[in-house]
Amino acid sequence: MSSPAVIPSTHSAAGQPLSGEAAAAARAAAKKAKADAAAKANTEKQRAAAEALWKAKQQERLKRQRAATAARKAKEKKEQQQQKAAERMLRKQAWPVAAQRHAAAAAAVAAAGLPVLESPVDEPGCWVLVAELPLGKKSYGGFRCPSEQCDGEWVSAHAFNGKWQQCQRCETEALPEQMWRNDNPYQRRDGVKSMLNKPHHQGRCQACREFGHGCWLRPELEGL
Repeated sequence: MSSPAVIPSTHSAAGQPLSGEAAAAARAAAKKAKADAAAKANTEKQRAAAEALWKAKQQERLKRQRAATAARKAKEKKEQQQQKAAERMLRKQAWPVAAQRHAAAAAAVAAAGLPVLESPVDEPGCWVLVAELPLGKKSYGGFRCPSEQCDGEWVSAHAFNGKWQQCQRCETEALPEQMWRNDNPYQRRDGVKSMLNKPHHQGRCQACREFGHGCWLRPELEGL
């Protein structure tokens, strides 16, 4: 707060009345001091009012921003919920078709006299005969040694349709007889990660020999 204005007195320090001119000057000074004090008070009042208005506008702006952010988040949440509901509906509609496809593939594998293999991944899919897949495609593959003196069987995470792997027992070359096909054709596995988790004999793999490096480094050939 400002200090009160000092109003000049019309009397001398000794308490005697001042002369006419001195008294007039004192009255004029007192009037001016009073006007200055009023102007200063009015200025401070206007400053306080402007500051209060600015704060009110800031609060209103923040309020609008919070409301807009809340509305945007609510819209995004609603869109995500709608997208998830649509995906669930698509999966629900695809279940009968996928079940029929899996059953047909299993029947074809069984009719070919091939062993029943477990699912190698968590994603939905099925084992199919290699004739149903394009040549050169990469996925999990089931092998059986063609040698009559050997009964070797194995599953490889790095099988290529049309490319052999050698039996670890007798070194005979064998092509995959069945391969895993994901229901989602764009589902890919981390080839480097699977390579680190499971050993792969590059010397017994035709693809590794032809590529000149580990065949798991060719993820573009996956997606079955």
